[in-house]
Amino acid sequence: MNHVSRRINELAWQAYIDIPFREGLLNGRRHEIVATLDLTEAEREAVLSMQADTLEGLCKELCQITEDSPNRISLLPANYCLTTAGTS
Repeated sequence: MNHVSRRINELAWQAYIDIPFREGLLNGRRHEIVATLDLTEAEREAVLSMQADTLEGLCKELCQITEDSPNRISLLPANYCLTTAGTS
């Protein structure tokens, strides 16, 4: 199992099910929230560089991070990566 992917997927699930957490990621508190997470420096940089302002945008960006990982696993909500991939 790729631990990078697992941590990013855990972040995605938390954003999906935890409304206050998701709102924090989307409303400018991302630095504060990311500082509390157990992420590698590369993961932290990737999450902080995201330009999402909706749940859909956040999941699209997180899917991209996991797709860039060589041993990615997909624990995001069923088909979320598939339904958002390739949309503009």
